[in-house]
Amino acid sequence: MTRRRTTAVLAALALALGVLSVATPTSASGPAFYDTPSVLPRGPHGTLVRQRPLPALNLLRLQATGYEVMYTSTGANRRYRDLVPGPASVATGTVLVPRTRWRGPGPRPVVTFAPGTQGQGHRCAASMQLDANIEYEVGSPQALLAAGYAVTITDYAGYTSGRQHPYVAGQALGHDVLDIVRAARQIPGTGITTRSPVAIWGYSEGGAAASWAGELARSYTPELRLRGVAAGGVPARLADEVGFIDGGPYVDLFLIAVRGLGTAYPAAGFLDVLNPAGLAAVRSNDEQCMVTMITHHPFRRIRSWLRPGLTPSRVVALPRIKRALDASTLGRHRIHAPVYLYWGGSDTMVNPLGGKRQFRAYCGLGTQVRRVRYPLLDHVPTMKVAIPGVVRWLHRVFAGDPPRSSCP
Repeated sequence: MTRRRTTAVLAALALALGVLSVATPTSASGPAFYDTPSVLPRGPHGTLVRQRPLPALNLLRLQATGYEVMYTSTGANRRYRDLVPGPASVATGTVLVPRTRWRGPGPRPVVTFAPGTQGQGHRCAASMQLDANIEYEVGSPQALLAAGYAVTITDYAGYTSGRQHPYVAGQALGHDVLDIVRAARQIPGTGITTRSPVAIWGYSEGGAAASWAGELARSYTPELRLRGVAAGGVPARLADEVGFIDGGPYVDLFLIAVRGLGTAYPAAGFLDVLNPAGLAAVRSNDEQCMVTMITHHPFRRIRSWLRPGLTPSRVVALPRIKRALDASTLGRHRIHAPVYLYWGGSDTMVNPLGGKRQFRAYCGLGTQVRRVRYPLLDHVPTMKVAIPGVVRWLHRVFAGDPPRSSCP
C-alpha cells in the first residue's frame, strides 16, 4: 500500500472517531486526585477511596450530575485461574446521573460502560478524555443518559495510578467494570443502591471487558441485579487476533497488548519475545492515545519485532504465553442474564470470527443471546451505527421483556 493510501486510511479513521484534536487532556480534578494512597481503606473490592464533582462545563454538556471516583479493585489473577481475583489495586472512573427525574418503574437503572481502546498513555484515561471533550465514545454514555439511565465509566486500573494499563487482560478489566458500580453506591445522593437494576455495555476492548464482567458477575459481585450484557466488536480469543492484525493498519494493537498482558501476567514473559526493535516500538507507544498510536507502525509485519526464530504463530504457542492468553479467552462461563452480541462483518481491527465463536459458546452454556451482525461495516462505523439498537435492547431487558434469543 502506498504512503498516500496509508495516510488516507489513518485520516479516515481519525475522522470517524471524531478526535482529530491532538490537545493533551487535562483533568480539572488535578493530579493530586489521582495519587494512589499509600494505605488503602479497609473493605471489600469496590470500596470508594475518594470522589470529586465533575467540572461544571462537563455536567452542562452531558446534562447530568457527576463525579470522578477512585475505588479499589483486584486486577488480574497471576496464577491464570479463571475466577479468582488477583492482587489489590485501585482504579478511577466517572459516575453520571441524569438531571431528569426517572419516570420508569422501580429504581433508576444503571449501565456500567466499559470504554474501548484508549491507548497506553496515562493521559488517555477515559475520565481525562471526557474532561478535555475529546473522548471518542462519548456518544454511548450520552445516549444512555438521554434514556434516563445512570452511567458508570471505569478508566480501568493502571491509567491514573502511575502504572501500565493491563490492556485486554480480561479478568482485570471485568473486575474494574463491576467494582465501579459498588463504588457509585457509596456516593450520597446518586440514587444508586443495591436495588438498582444493572446492565453492562462495551465495544472493542470494552466489549471484552463487558463480556468478562458478565461472566464474573455472579461469583465476584453476587449482589448485583444484573439484567443484561451488551458487547460489540469483541476480541474474544486473543490468539486469533495476532495473525489477523499482522501487516494491517492496526498492528500497533499487538504492541500495546504485549505491554498490557505483560503487566497483568509478568511471569508469562511477553516482553521476552521481542528483539531490540520490538522493545523500542513498545516504548514508543507508552504515552500515546488511540488515534496517535495507530499512526506509528501501520502495515508492519509482527515478525520484524520478534527475536530470531520466532513467528507470531510460535509466540502464541509458547506455553507460558498460551496460558496467559487462555486466561483471557471468553465463552467459558455462563452469563446469567440476556446478552446482546454485535459485530461488523467487514471488521479490519478485530477478527469477526471471534463474535461468531463467542455466540456459539454462550449458546452452548445456556445463555440467552441476541446476535446482530452488520455485514458491510468495519469496526468504527459499527460502533457508531449500533448505539440506537443497543439502547432499544436495554429498554427491553430493563422492562423484563428481552427480545427472543438467536440461539438455535
